[in-house]
Amino acid sequence: MSAHDKHDGPAILFGGIGSERLVSTASTQLVATVLPEAELLFWAKTGSIHRVSADELRAHARPFTDELVTAQPAQAASIDELLQTWDVRRAIVLGLHGVDGESGELQRKLEARRIPYTGSGADASRTAYDKAAAKQAVAARGGAVAEARMSTAGELGEHRDWVQGTLASGRDVFAKPRADGSSVGLYRLRSTQDFERMLELLRGEPERGYLLEAAVLGRELTTGVVEWSDGERALPSSEVLLSGASTFGYDEKYVTAGATEITPAELPHDVAEAAKTLALDAHRAVGCRGYSRTDCIWDGTRMVFLEINTLPGLTPRSFITQQLQVAGFTMREFLERQLAIAHARLTNRVGPAPRQGIR
Repeated sequence: MSAHDKHDGPAILFGGIGSERLVSTASTQLVATVLPEAELLFWAKTGSIHRVSADELRAHARPFTDELVTAQPAQAASIDELLQTWDVRRAIVLGLHGVDGESGELQRKLEARRIPYTGSGADASRTAYDKAAAKQAVAARGGAVAEARMSTAGELGEHRDWVQGTLASGRDVFAKPRADGSSVGLYRLRSTQDFERMLELLRGEPERGYLLEAAVLGRELTTGVVEWSDGERALPSSEVLLSGASTFGYDEKYVTAGATEITPAELPHDVAEAAKTLALDAHRAVGCRGYSRTDCIWDGTRMVFLEINTLPGLTPRSFITQQLQVAGFTMREFLERQLAIAHARLTNRVGPAPRQGIR
């Protein structure tokens, strides 16, 4: 039996083999509640695809720290096998995060088979996932970006002089994977000793691309953009206060109370509008569709772009979820709109994203 023999509605694909599969499971716990008619397809760490029930997913009590393990038999040995016989009338809700859902590779496969799916297309996903490429795209449209250096982890030591100079100027340095989720593998360097320790920790993955970014002092904001029938709309921004945490990494986001999130951010009107404008500009510069979330910093005079996420988290505590609620939209409205875009863009009823949206 294939994974879709008895279903004619949408399916939610979640899990994956990458580093953000746990967040994916947590997001899908909420999405599955909002779309109870959707089939649940769990992409296991081993690569196989399993149909799971809503009860089984709901019973998984610690999604941010514990792997979901299912006793259900595999419906497909791989994602490629699943897609080979997929009914193209059925949309796939991408409940994935990180490399599995945001690198553009899965989108390329879906587009090749003309399977409707939620979120941005292959090209936009690939650009956004590569933090350097995303910075270049935003800068090309006149957006401010943080000073940065790029190399493989094994060659980061070649930027020692730049790191030391940046630290000497009173700015910390953030090191983050060039292509991965925004929560995993993030380091904040406050001293040359921190830099040397990081080099040692990364010694085992010398080919992994890394981005060194000079810290921008200011207010850390994140703003969602959602495409509605009347155009793209920037949602109310959220502010991240680090409450003693050195970084806003995975633990601070999902496990510990290392950060405080304020939605809506308490901002002067002009600053709030600047965050929305940058989020919309980034969304368009990268070519996103459906929805996205842009991280930036207000340094007191300008809004500085950090990165953009094409499949941001949709857990109950995720920023997009909070921002939709503040804006007066339900998750059901949001997901129904994403499904409509997924179907329509493959039948040419939805053209390129409009140049002017609603803020």
